[in-house]
Amino acid sequence: MSGGSYPGDKKVSATADDKCYALQDAYAMDGWAVPDDVDIYYVTPTSDSWDQGDREITCVFGNTDEEASLPGGSLRNDATTLDSDQVAYLKAAHVLNAALDSAPDAEYVEDDLPGHRAWAGRVSAALTQQADLLDGHQWPAASQKPVAALVKDLRAAQKDWAKAARAADADEFYRYYDKGADLIDPRKSVTARKALGLATTPPSYDGNGGGGDGGGDGGGMEV
Repeated sequence: MSGGSYPGDKKVSATADDKCYALQDAYAMDGWAVPDDVDIYYVTPTSDSWDQGDREITCVFGNTDEEASLPGGSLRNDATTLDSDQVAYLKAAHVLNAALDSAPDAEYVEDDLPGHRAWAGRVSAALTQQADLLDGHQWPAASQKPVAALVKDLRAAQKDWAKAARAADADEFYRYYDKGADLIDPRKSVTARKALGLATTPPSYDGNGGGGDGGGDGGGMEV
């Protein structure tokens, strides 16, 4: 973090949150391989330690149960432990996941239709980018058909999310959102993941960590 006076607990925590979760995507690229009871935690400077020159944020994996420990073995899965095809798949998936995670704060479309339409537009653009990335990679023979089937769903979903982005009202938004979300249900990526040797059990989305691959409820899906 930069110098100057202590920016306050909220700003320090917000910075740690952004940076640690970004590092998680780089360190554990396959969110499906991170157990549901594991989340990211961090240690940040305090106002007192800041005055002593402390600017360091420490990010760690931890069990959501204070009485439990982490599973044995490393949670690391990145370019040092994955093959090039797995990395290519996960990089494409992260494009969509980032867009899904950018949902507006308002839970209900009725409370922020413009915000939800803008979000649907970001998801639509991400779906196009993800499909293009997957199409542009040379996949091993065993994974070509499953990935092609996934791309077909992604391109179909893109059309529905694009229509949601232009919805005249909440009812129209929900109609296209529901169709588009079904097409990117995480379970649709299991066959491609199995062919690529990636984790195949979709994580639960109960706020306790883990990760996914596509799908959509405003931040709880992934392909």
